[in-house]
Amino acid sequence: MGMMPILSMLTVALSPTPCARADKTDLFRLWRLDALPGALVPGSSACLEWHASPLVSLDTGWSVHVRHGLLGDFDYEACDTEAPKRLASNGAVQCPTAPATNVSGKLCLMVPLAAVVHAGESTELVLSWADGAGSPAACYRVSLPIAGEIGVDETVEALAADARLRLRRALHEVALPKSVAPSLAEGGDAKPAAVRQEAVRLLLHDVYEAQPEWAEAFAQWRRAHRKQYPASDDAHAEATAFTAFRENVLLAARAGRPLSLDERFDLNAETRRTLSHFA
Repeated sequence: MGMMPILSMLTVALSPTPCARADKTDLFRLWRLDALPGALVPGSSACLEWHASPLVSLDTGWSVHVRHGLLGDFDYEACDTEAPKRLASNGAVQCPTAPATNVSGKLCLMVPLAAVVHAGESTELVLSWADGAGSPAACYRVSLPIAGEIGVDETVEALAADARLRLRRALHEVALPKSVAPSLAEGGDAKPAAVRQEAVRLLLHDVYEAQPEWAEAFAQWRRAHRKQYPASDDAHAEATAFTAFRENVLLAARAGRPLSLDERFDLNAETRRTLSHFA
């Protein structure tokens, strides 16, 4: 699948610190943590490679836990063994290991596109380990920035193009005077405004279904800026705003401009330029 180029595909060494009140951190000394890329890119994957020196042996049942406000909470098997696994495995360590043996593991996670709302912000990720009995063995915190760029699956974009085109046509029809508005269905007869509005609502639902990652990004942005659209417009105002939001994000990303999603990202380019001129 084609992806929009990602600019910061460089491994960066992070500086993890022990979690507050972590009384067993000495059992598992994390001495290096690398991130690829060095900032979390919305819509793309991120990998963390950890290097540690456990003072105890690692064996079946050890687990790694990831906690992050945007990525979510995940639990993985820390060991790659023949024993049945309780959890998913993601770059696990070859176990068993002897005490004081240097070990390395790798975790790869998907960064949701909705994280673009927090572009440029620094976020905290917590990595912790537990032994086979579930007892905490180590906990570390690390700061990770959200990149001002995005990774977009161009194949998914192409597959959803038809749904977006139907929505765009419907929005154009609603904007026309009733006397000249063409039919949203075949036949060519003008449709009442209420029928055209209902068509927009259904087509917006189709676009959300086709690209749920964009729908969630738009929802997150709306919550962040407390955006409400007039109920009297039915779905027209929301659909227009969503279309502009997506296009503005893509335009900035493809132009290589750092993303910073302000409260005007639901306005078309001409309106935004006008407002910027009088600001």
